[in-house]
Amino acid sequence: MINENVLKFATKLTPPSHRGQPQHDQEQLQAELVFDAGSRICQNAGAVADYGLALVEAGHHADGINCLERAWATFDAIGFRSEATRIQQALYRAGVHKSRRPAGDRPATGWGSLTPSESTVAHLVAEGHTNRTAAQTLGISVNTVGTHLNSVFAKLAVRSRLQLSHAVRNANQDLRHRKSDTVQHPVRPAGPRS
Repeated sequence: MINENVLKFATKLTPPSHRGQPQHDQEQLQAELVFDAGSRICQNAGAVADYGLALVEAGHHADGINCLERAWATFDAIGFRSEATRIQQALYRAGVHKSRRPAGDRPATGWGSLTPSESTVAHLVAEGHTNRTAAQTLGISVNTVGTHLNSVFAKLAVRSRLQLSHAVRNANQDLRHRKSDTVQHPVRPAGPRS
């Protein structure tokens, strides 16, 4: 599927001389323009990312971070997730630790918004673990558990461990009900009843 932003860009590049051509010629030209525009966008963003990495390595931290963030935003906007992830990792190594989740991947709130780590921490805490025992169980620091727990509280709109345990229990019950609704029940043959 072609990214909508790339398609809009390519449509703007369609020369006026081709606007009266048969539909299949216009579609062929548009496909070529989309390919060309996508390639150029990726090349340019890649060059900006490489320049940003070079700036960071040369000690021009702020300028390098700026380039890396621009490149990340470009790759994210066109849906090139692997490059966006690569640049996010470079930003992390450069000391920029803010979360950059690709657009549209998760809702902002609710169970679907939780990362796998946040979900695991939520379930452990709902089972009665302290931050320390959850950290020991997962092999992570107590501070990391606290960070995950803060995110969980915000995303699920709960304010206490008790509310979290109720939310987990309710979510588990909802899941069980959805699973039982999908169980196939035997169908009775049609015909006269006695």
